[in-house]
Amino acid sequence: MILAKFVISKFMSRCTHEFLQIDSPEDTRSDILVVRNFWQPETLKLFQTYYINHLYHNIDTIVTENSKYTDTDRPDHHRLQLGRDSLSSTITYDIRHYLCKTFNTRLITGFYYVGFHLPGASLELHTDKRVGEYVVSMPLYTENISKPWRFCVANCDIDLTPGDFVVYDGQIPHHRPQPLADDQFSINIFMLFMTESSQRVIPEHHIGRDSEIFPGKINDFIQQESK
Repeated sequence: MILAKFVISKFMSRCTHEFLQIDSPEDTRSDILVVRNFWQPETLKLFQTYYINHLYHNIDTIVTENSKYTDTDRPDHHRLQLGRDSLSSTITYDIRHYLCKTFNTRLITGFYYVGFHLPGASLELHTDKRVGEYVVSMPLYTENISKPWRFCVANCDIDLTPGDFVVYDGQIPHHRPQPLADDQFSINIFMLFMTESSQRVIPEHHIGRDSEIFPGKINDFIQQESK
């Protein structure tokens, strides 16, 4: 874990960010943060390689674990949760540190996971769990998608490419209306943070559950033919 944090910090790029103002519901933040090129290309490539191989080697387990959820728990049949592993934990730690500095506040990690979006996947208009005062949505990898990943929050359409991310208050309705085509898929990471001084009432089950941990393996870095 220490080595992973060193690698990420060493290869972090000089990213840029901008704040967008929106018309937001009462008791929600009225700003959106858009961050571009958070990592150097070689670091992003490392993450992409890991998760593509994680899918390749562990797809049966991932499908089995996702099948345990009811339609109410997981209404989107075009998305699989890859869960939380040591790499997503390290990514989340690094981004939380960046957000604490950028927003000048202390944040607690409430929930995070990596998602695999299948052909046909879209995102209906919804709000997130209340623990998501600061929600991060980041595409890590896209297959056969030539245009940027469009994400809509309130009245803002935000185009993201892998390595970019958007930060918003999860109680603000958001969606992604364009379904993925038959030859397209994406791997995304989602993180929900709350401030240490949050006044929101957070149900205990809105904090991440152990049943959603499908650990990746170091062997995911090894191509099958080289084993």
